[in-house]
Amino acid sequence: MLPYSLYSVYRQYKLDTDAIASWLATTAQANGYPQELLQPGGGDDPRNKKTQGPSRRLKGKARLQAVREHRQNQAADKARQAQKKYTIAVKDFVALAGFISEKRAKVGKVPTSFVKTLDRVIRARRAFGDKVADQGEATGDNSAHMYFVSVLEKVRDVMKPLFPSQASSQKQASADEETEDAFSNRFAGLSVYEPSEAFLNMPDIERPQPAKTAGDDELGATYEAERLNAFEDVIFALTTLMNDLNRLRERIKWIWTAYGQGIFDLCSAAIATNTAIDLARNLMDEITPDLDAQGGAWKMLQKFHMVQCMIEGHPPEALFNNEFDNHGSTDNFNYKLYDAGIGQFLQVYNMVDAFSRVIEPNQLPLYKEGMFGTYDPKSNRNAKSGYEKFHEDRALLMPFFTELMTVCVSVTDYPVEDEFLRGMAEMRKTRRTPFPMVFAAQVFLDIHHVLRKDVSRAFDTFQSGVTVLRDELEAHLDFHKTLKIDTWPKSNDQYMANIVSDIRTILRDPVYRAKERYYRRMNYAVPDSVEPNRILRMSPVLSGLVLFKYRAEVRDIAFTVVNAWGSVTYTAHLFNALSNEKLLSGDDDDDDTNARPLWPDMDVIRSLMLEDEQIFVGGAPSNADEYFTRFCLQMGMTVNAFIRRKENRKGPLASKAGPRGIKPETISPVTSMFIDRYVRKTGQVNWTTEHVERVIEASQWEAEGSEEDHTLTMGKLTKEELARKKAQENREGKKTGKNPAAKPARLTAEELIRSLTLALHTESPEFAFPLLTMHRSCWRLLRAVKQQCDGVLRELFTPAYLERETELPFVVGWIFMAAATFESLPDKRPMLEAAKAVRREVVRGDEGMAAIRRLRELGFPIEFAADEESFLSWKGERHASA
Repeated sequence: MLPYSLYSVYRQYKLDTDAIASWLATTAQANGYPQELLQPGGGDDPRNKKTQGPSRRLKGKARLQAVREHRQNQAADKARQAQKKYTIAVKDFVALAGFISEKRAKVGKVPTSFVKTLDRVIRARRAFGDKVADQGEATGDNSAHMYFVSVLEKVRDVMKPLFPSQASSQKQASADEETEDAFSNRFAGLSVYEPSEAFLNMPDIERPQPAKTAGDDELGATYEAERLNAFEDVIFALTTLMNDLNRLRERIKWIWTAYGQGIFDLCSAAIATNTAIDLARNLMDEITPDLDAQGGAWKMLQKFHMVQCMIEGHPPEALFNNEFDNHGSTDNFNYKLYDAGIGQFLQVYNMVDAFSRVIEPNQLPLYKEGMFGTYDPKSNRNAKSGYEKFHEDRALLMPFFTELMTVCVSVTDYPVEDEFLRGMAEMRKTRRTPFPMVFAAQVFLDIHHVLRKDVSRAFDTFQSGVTVLRDELEAHLDFHKTLKIDTWPKSNDQYMANIVSDIRTILRDPVYRAKERYYRRMNYAVPDSVEPNRILRMSPVLSGLVLFKYRAEVRDIAFTVVNAWGSVTYTAHLFNALSNEKLLSGDDDDDDTNARPLWPDMDVIRSLMLEDEQIFVGGAPSNADEYFTRFCLQMGMTVNAFIRRKENRKGPLASKAGPRGIKPETISPVTSMFIDRYVRKTGQVNWTTEHVERVIEASQWEAEGSEEDHTLTMGKLTKEELARKKAQENREGKKTGKNPAAKPARLTAEELIRSLTLALHTESPEFAFPLLTMHRSCWRLLRAVKQQCDGVLRELFTPAYLERETELPFVVGWIFMAAATFESLPDKRPMLEAAKAVRREVVRGDEGMAAIRRLRELGFPIEFAADEESFLSWKGERHASA
């Protein structure tokens, strides 16, 4: 179920009708209407039946258990009774309105919100009913639909004397203007209640609130309008669903068009697309009972297609007649209307349903290559006839169905499950055609139609991406083959080795291996046309999700590494101190070095990922004493740990707070929402209001420019800018008298997917940042600093200042201690020597851009602006091509 803050047209319509029913019922009841005339719904629900206690005397533990269960059931019964739900019959609306009108002296004026809600529903239903009625006998009897409209109009007439004066006229210019916008629809011929943009941007829809009644206020009763399952009502619901689904399709096409242009990251596009299909499933769930009451989705889609085509001007005899451009086909479908059928998911549903009928338990549906045609991605789809488009779509779907079924039957430990694969598993289990899977299949085709021959780029990106991740892990394991610390468990290394093994397995394609084994059992040779990795080559969504899974796993272990070893954090302290002391720049720097940050990798990690609070306790230090004390706090040590003479140490060596590590949960907050689903496999993301708020607010990026004129850019907000933005929102809220935090922004599903895509994309470089490469660079730098400073540190602190390499981070502490003023005369020689090593290794040397080069291999080229006016970039030609 979607949260309140996610907008669904059909949901808003139901909320409107329920608000009308609730206000009528509670207002009438508050003024003396007999409560017994309002019967609570759900009487046949077995959950509403009273729970019986133990029927016979039990003994010992059995009796205690029975008593415990009885008490729990009694508590559940009490809770259910505290949430009575009344269903108000449509035929009672007029009676309730008449009763309220008779009590007008006591009731007073009707709330303006009730008048507006009532008008909104009447306009929507009458406009829709008129459209359906225009089709005559083709759509059946329209009387049930218009009956509801007539009831609402009678309610309005009866209660008009109670309307506020400003609402008595039905010819308000603003309402008429909104209505014109509301009934325009770009995705379906049947116009339905669609809010204008101004309406969607309103902070909330005002609906009449139920009147307070003594009894029901204590019981927490709710009221809803009777659901009418007449054909016209279900078509109305289906039309609103089609509008929402096709908006989602258009947004998904936008995503993959941008991906094809090199704008969006593959993982971002894949997650956003799968989330869109997930939201579509929730939208479908809202009207599934209505569809089932009319014979199911397939039957209603056929009728919807018929109504839609007739509205567009096609005669009834042209809808299902094989004499119309069918190229000899005998399936009684007019393929001139194939494109119209795509908008109603008709032919895709038919193909999915046909596949469901050939499924055999534990059997792979293998067929001869080319049996359903051959897909040519280089061909021009726009030049094809409807029948040719049908064959192209079938040639795409049928082999992919086999891939998905192979996963369901033989590769049950496949790394991820997208909504298409989930639908196939559901269909295999139930032998029914899930409507959400039909939508997933249409999205699969849409992506191919957008990308055509470029669809293989996704697999190339996946393959290169996971190869880089595998190389990263192997390089780390080799680097630490002999370099160990006591607090590092062997299980961590095994975890990394397992990821390497998993990546090798997926690159060898377990789906192909399963088909290979099946062919051998059948004594058949694997056809040459059955290529490995077909499932990932054909599905950019799966390619992106699998890449995201391994990217997230490597990121997780990388944060564990840098926090355990302190490599990144402590070198950041050293680099900050040397920069503040102006010890890293010199007259002999060449032009390239002056045009880029002194340490590009550190600049990127601090601008993309880490706020100062993540690295420095209390903010970045700015003098010698702060360098030392804040370094000690970051390490979880007190100043006593660095005092040379043990007898002079007073107090504990370790601080109470312990070492401060980097907190990964504060980095990439939107992307991190999907780790549970795609890494830990805890199921779909059931969207809550909190999730929507996090997408809108938690993202630390802000859009500038517009999509229309191709000037859209995303800029990351600093902590100060985020605070100013929040303060501005609070000031505006006070001016309007509304608390901006009281209720989240309302979005359509399509609008949420747009916001989600942009948030995911802007977070993708920081989420993919190669922390393991950065760890090794920082450790090598600490080695160089120790070697450079060893002589002077031995002189100041004896040869025992550092006993083994695992203590390298302490070198930074000894350097800072020497420069501090509180113990003795400061000695800056260690800092001067450390500066030489840093300049050699990262300012001028290759280590300074090791992580950036790796990030480029992952598909994220980094450029540096020399100044805001000229936007000159340092591209690093000395090290790698951009």
